[in-house]
This record gives sequence, structure tokens and C-alpha cells, in this order.
Amino acid sequence: MAKTFPVELDENLHKRLKIAAIEEGLTLHDLIVKTLQEKGR
Repeated sequence: MAKTFPVELDENLHKRLKIAAIEEGLTLHDLIVKTLQEKGR
């Protein structure tokens, strides 16, 4: 069962994360999920 977790991001952080996601060929959502999964191990 998936859970949602709303989060507010500073505009500058959002922009940097969006660029990082594009560079990895991911959506911003997928980048955040991937990062959280790696930290949750």
C-alpha cells in the first residue's frame, strides 16, 4: 500500500532537484523516491 507525503520545497531547491532528475533521466517524483529508498536501507 502506497502512502503519500506532501512536502514543501524552497523554489531554489525544487529547481536544483528538477535539474538533477532531468540529468538522471528521471521525473522529480522518481528522483525523490529513489533517494528516500537509498536512505531507508
